[in-house]
Amino acid sequence: MEELNASICPYCKQKFEKPPTRKKRCIYCDNYIYVRTSPLDRKRFLVTEKEAEKIDKEWEMYGDSNAGEFSESLLKNLENKFGCKPLLQDAIWAKFQEDSEKLMKESNKDVEILLDLSRKYYEQAEFLKKYGNKSNEYINKIFEVSKDVKRKYLKMTTLKSFIDSEVVKKIGISPCEDACQKCKEHSKIVMSLDEVLINNPLPISDCKHGWCRCDYSPIFEKNVE
Repeated sequence: MEELNASICPYCKQKFEKPPTRKKRCIYCDNYIYVRTSPLDRKRFLVTEKEAEKIDKEWEMYGDSNAGEFSESLLKNLENKFGCKPLLQDAIWAKFQEDSEKLMKESNKDVEILLDLSRKYYEQAEFLKKYGNKSNEYINKIFEVSKDVKRKYLKMTTLKSFIDSEVVKKIGISPCEDACQKCKEHSKIVMSLDEVLINNPLPISDCKHGWCRCDYSPIFEKNVE
């Protein structure tokens, strides 16, 4: 794999006067040369067909991770740690850790950040489920951490407002607009405030969207049949 500015065929290593900017046959060896951008450092390369397929799969992994761009310091730290250029998978995981730590600190000042933190843990677990080599037990623990953070958020916001009001005694589950069938079924349940605080029904564990976005809503006596 040759950097674009090197102007070298990835097959025969012959140098071009001007590097191709898209798929093109090499004038020396007649092989097709592909141009690809690495999701790791955004550098462009002249690559073989197999290398192009590998980079395309890396972009798919990168898109699934929702990791965002990697800082130079993160990539440099990984390079120092491993003694070579890091794999995309390692960079994504390091970015997850970096983002989670940042969100955790920010959530101490702004409780709304807990939602972002819960979502980030969920994305970590989903990424490991598809691309990692961790055990199901390890992955499920991260899913549980995501749910625990969401429960903490709901207790500190929605449920706290109900407690402070001193008038809300009955509570229902308010599904989002595109709620799955499971969440819609839960929306029919009416619970006391004490039941909710003890059982923590949200987030719904079998939500088909994965990361449940349901919230609690107050139900007053006139609404209860």
